Amino acid sequence: MYRVMIIDDDKTIREHLKEIIPWKELGLELVAEASEGEEAMACFVQEEPHIIITDINIPLIDGMELARRFSEREKDIQVILITGFGTLDYAREAIKAGTVDFLLKPIEVDELLNALNKAIENIKKKAEELAKFQRMEEILQENLPILQDRYLLEVLEGVEESEEELLRHFEKLNYRINGKYFRVAVFLPDFGKMKINDKEIFQFALQNMILEIGNEYLVECRVLWKNFSEGIVFIQMKDKESETAERLMIKVRDKLQTFSQFDFQAGIGYLVDDLKKLPQCYQSAVQALDYSNIYGRNHVTVIDNVLVLEEKEPVHLEKEIADVVHFSNMEGILDIRHAIGNYMNRLLIASKGSFFCIQKECIKLLSEVLTSSPEIRWNVEECFREDPYVALLHCREPLEMQSILLDICGQMRTYKQRQCQKKGKRVIEKAKQYIKEHYKEEQLNLSQVSEAIGLSAVYFCSLFKEETGHTFVEYLNMVRIEQAKIMLKAGDKKIYQIALESGYSNPSYFYEVFKKFTGKRPREYAESQ
Repeated sequence: MYRVMIIDDDKTIREHLKEIIPWKELGLELVAEASEGEEAMACFVQEEPHIIITDINIPLIDGMELARRFSEREKDIQVILITGFGTLDYAREAIKAGTVDFLLKPIEVDELLNALNKAIENIKKKAEELAKFQRMEEILQENLPILQDRYLLEVLEGVEESEEELLRHFEKLNYRINGKYFRVAVFLPDFGKMKINDKEIFQFALQNMILEIGNEYLVECRVLWKNFSEGIVFIQMKDKESETAERLMIKVRDKLQTFSQFDFQAGIGYLVDDLKKLPQCYQSAVQALDYSNIYGRNHVTVIDNVLVLEEKEPVHLEKEIADVVHFSNMEGILDIRHAIGNYMNRLLIASKGSFFCIQKECIKLLSEVLTSSPEIRWNVEECFREDPYVALLHCREPLEMQSILLDICGQMRTYKQRQCQKKGKRVIEKAKQYIKEHYKEEQLNLSQVSEAIGLSAVYFCSLFKEETGHTFVEYLNMVRIEQAKIMLKAGDKKIYQIALESGYSNPSYFYEVFKKFTGKRPREYAESQ
């Protein structure tokens, strides 16, 4: 119900208005009436009406002034002005006061109803707008953490904004910048073969662990995820303690390994005191993480502790790396031997003999090779005799690294061959099952079976002979004759019926094949049983 107040110093007018308004039909309720301005203000404050019908000429405070005061207190109030003196000046003033309509006495019922309907529509529209705005506010609040994370990640990756603009944006997103000093850590938890749902749960648990440990060290942490494999920790500190971030991430690593078997590597960037320097901090954290591969698994590397190799010319070996990756997935051993040899020769020249640089680049190459073979990347322990990264880290000279890389590729090739053989056996078993289910079909042939299991006819023919020792036709006849022997033993069917049910429409051909496999004619075999 919408609440209505009537203001007029003439009681007769007030009563007339009450009589001509269809209250229930319009969903209206009379909550107050007043005869002068001050009384009207008091009723307005107490009853909080939605719609006001007021005469302009009333004692103490005129209707026009009341309309202005009502609008100041409640901007959505709906005011309908009535007067016996309709002038253009009055109409202009009414518009300025924000009234719904301006009616002349004597009041026409239709005009009043139109004005009331207009007021009701305005109220409904404003209510809908308010509900929509409130819903948007709710959605914004629900998604605020996501928006905060997204903007913070943009800042870390570099945005063209001054520090004042950065602070203003953080404030708009209700994200507090309380620290005087900042640090960024990038970490890689190894989730292995964990399913996506389990990864999300693990991410949530790991994030809470980092926040709790951050509280222990009196620093404020925010954990961001670029994807399932890379996390970022934005650390705010009030004091300039260079070792706090390292101790924090080491404790995270140790606690993680206590409760799980997953590896954890982290790199920590430079300490900065300016939000504009966060991109450099983030990049140095990424650089530190790269060195974690060299120091081994489960290592937390701080960029300050890393002796960064100063190279006059950067190492560019994209073509050589691509060749190694390509031939590591091929059969030919001579091609991969040549590709690795060429890569090492170019690396020795480009690195100017720096063993540290050679080792780092070889580890990057190994990462590229493993990434190109997902079936091996997730089965490292099954594929290799020992951890290939550890094997490279134990090398003491470039020639030994070259030998290790070649051996790694050899182990990969052997593993793939074993997997291919297993796959071949599974495919042939599927083909055998298909033959067993369809042997009665006289038209059953090699093409039909190969198509059913998803192989080319030529490859299937070769693989079938390799796995079974028989040609396809030989094996099909063997299956059919075995089924015929079973029916002959039962003795309840004629031989021509058995031939048909075994996949032979020509009894003479059936006799010929049966004798070839058993040494007897069908009738002789049946009598011997």
